[in-house]
Amino acid sequence: MGRLRCLVSGRGRPTIVLINGAGLPLESWSALYPAIERLGRVLAWNRPGLPGSERPARHINGRDVIEQLRELLSRLELPPPYVLVGHSLGGVYAQLFARSSPGDVAGVVLLAPTPPSAGPRLRQRQAQIVRSLARLAGTSPDALRRNVRAELAGFDETLKALAEAGPWPGVPLRVVAPRGTHFPQLVMPHAVLAALREVVAAVNRSARGPAPSTPADPPA
Repeated sequence: MGRLRCLVSGRGRPTIVLINGAGLPLESWSALYPAIERLGRVLAWNRPGLPGSERPARHINGRDVIEQLRELLSRLELPPPYVLVGHSLGGVYAQLFARSSPGDVAGVVLLAPTPPSAGPRLRQRQAQIVRSLARLAGTSPDALRRNVRAELAGFDETLKALAEAGPWPGVPLRVVAPRGTHFPQLVMPHAVLAALREVVAAVNRSARGPAPSTPADPPA
């Protein structure tokens, strides 16, 4: 694994893993801080082709992303269970991770996840998407273009990997996909945090196990 820019903060369990949409740097999660840090240990990271991380291959698919994420979690000594928060294309990667490693994933929150049918439209509008994301991130399109190009080039293979993965694990899932915005973590962070709190609470209840039953009164 090459150079990857990442941020680890917060404390406790579970480990919350933030998976950006294509072309968005880890700063796209900033509106969730510091509240998210009170829910567990939080990892935000920039995939190859984003600022501070290595140059990407010309072609990146979901298996590449998940393998790199697993290695990063291991190097950072961040143990499962993981709660995955995936935005846009990151939502597809979160689903692939959960279905590929069900024993490591305790919950998932999807934010405006990219639908499987979106590939041709996204590739056709790639230049416009890069310009829009650069304005949103306050950076140059050149800082994001390689990542977007590589991940959209691998989108069909990502969908194939998802189709071949195991079934959805029985873990809590929340989807935040409001009309009028593709970026709920920026526009309505309160809704994202509320969904994440629900999932984390369910994970923590499960970790504690069922409440002990009240013993019956002894017979007279």
